[in-house]
Amino acid sequence: PSQPSGCGASFQYSHPERAGYLPPPTATSPSPTDPASLPMDALTPAEVKKILRESGPSICRRCHNLSMNKAPGTTRTFPDPNKAFSSVRIRPDGLFIVIVDVSDFPGSFVRNMDTIIGTGKRMILVANKSDALPDWPKRPVVGAWLRAETAKMGYKKWVDVIVTSAMTGVGLGRLVEVMRSARGRGETVYLVGCANVGKSALLAALQKKGGVTTPVKLTTSIHPGTTAGMIAVPFEKLGDLMLDREDEDPDFPRPLVLPPPDLTGQIIDTPGIFNPDQVTHLLNDAELRLVLPKRDLKPHQYHVNPGRSILVGGLFRLDHISGDPLVITTYCGPFLPIHKCRTDKADNLRTAHLGLSKRLLTPPLGANRAARFPPLRVVLETLIVGPSGPNVPELTLPGVGWMTFTGKFERAEIKVYAPGETRVFLRGSLMDFAKKIMDGKALVKERVAKEKEAKRSSRVEADILARRARTRVRALARAGAGAGAGAPAVAGEGAVAVAVAGEGEGPGAGEGAGEGAGAREGEGGKEVKCVV
Repeated sequence: PSQPSGCGASFQYSHPERAGYLPPPTATSPSPTDPASLPMDALTPAEVKKILRESGPSICRRCHNLSMNKAPGTTRTFPDPNKAFSSVRIRPDGLFIVIVDVSDFPGSFVRNMDTIIGTGKRMILVANKSDALPDWPKRPVVGAWLRAETAKMGYKKWVDVIVTSAMTGVGLGRLVEVMRSARGRGETVYLVGCANVGKSALLAALQKKGGVTTPVKLTTSIHPGTTAGMIAVPFEKLGDLMLDREDEDPDFPRPLVLPPPDLTGQIIDTPGIFNPDQVTHLLNDAELRLVLPKRDLKPHQYHVNPGRSILVGGLFRLDHISGDPLVITTYCGPFLPIHKCRTDKADNLRTAHLGLSKRLLTPPLGANRAARFPPLRVVLETLIVGPSGPNVPELTLPGVGWMTFTGKFERAEIKVYAPGETRVFLRGSLMDFAKKIMDGKALVKERVAKEKEAKRSSRVEADILARRARTRVRALARAGAGAGAGAPAVAGEGAVAVAVAGEGEGPGAGEGAGEGAGAREGEGGKEVKCVV
């Protein structure tokens, strides 16, 4: 069957609960050329293919609903990654762009990526959705932090690490350079990653930036698993982005240099890989809108003493068991309610209010959803050792955000709960890493400034000594010139001839003293040499 351009699923007309479904015609069908308006149940699959081929690109009912921000009307399914990437795994070539949600790291990172796509592949790490991060730290620092954190997981050979945002266009320039290089090598580029990291959104943003008039339609939504199959996008669909400009001077014409012909290279948008660590696969679309951040995450601080708990909606719970008081800063979406309560009352509070109050314990939304929602279980129990600094980790809540631990504490024991198979992770602190980088740069600047000041002081001191030496030489020269002129006049019988020796010696001094001494030496005269 024909493959639609929206989600990658094959068109079909017999299973409404699956992706790729085209419904039978209705009385309000807008156009006779729309495949959805044709009596599909009366046609053979071959006739369906012919109609779709002649009628141009189309999307299935699921893609239409998602593009209209409606419920997809289908069962949420994820393809088996081992089967989906079986043909890719055996190929030695290809460039793999591993995309993560930087606001949900490492929860959005597929830790067994090398076994899914094959070992020894060339990989580039792209951290998307950077617009959800706070304004500080800057992108280069975030990239360095990602390299350090992924190295702890065994991924140390990234070709590059790029921080991007499909929404704002940040970092797309570097991604375009990667695409150009791949096209020049005739290489296929694969966009891989877990569900909801923005693979299709990045590709759609590149097509829009390239100004292509007939882009490959890609369905994007907050619904996990929107892309149901492989979608091939030729490099030509990136438009002007694939044209290299030699002359960068804006005051003169900028000739375009066409890349070499390419018969095999293309971009493959792959379906999202299911990651059970994330809580988002437990939520429906309405609940996802409460959880997923739509703008930069704002910090909120809570002073938590032992015997107190933090409830992150109805999804996560943190208990401060014992130790010193903590200052917990949360970075979550603006619509996700966070509540602090006594630990001994946390269970009763969740039972009484789960799903009922939008300002307290949601998601889930509604009593029916709350009754079917997986119960919380202990997923982490650990001791955090202070004082706050690079050694204090951050607690990530996959699919939701993260927490930091600050304040003046020596030790604190915490216990964390999560629903179903969801997990939480301790990671190196992004904020402390950024501070360490900034402190290091400040030390370098201070050292460079001190070196410059030392060189300047040395030059000033050398100049002062040189001026003093020149002044002394001139004074001695004047004194020597005066002594040389007066020696012949005063030298006589029994006279004393004085010659000045030293730095002020000159022709006058030497000649005058020599003549006076030589003229009277034989007549009993006396010569005295004065050294200054």
